[in-house]
Amino acid sequence: MCTLNDSLAKYYKRDLISYETAMEFSNDKPELEKALNAMSGFGN
Repeated sequence: MCTLNDSLAKYYKRDLISYETAMEFSNDKPELEKALNAMSGFGN
């Protein structure tokens, strides 16, 4: 199963959407922020 945040993170990683857009449409902003930071190698 793919969540909304999974899709947003995938699109962000592919440079199809901005960080701001991903966060705007996320239904779980703290979880998405963790995922995006992990993808970037920042934060833990």
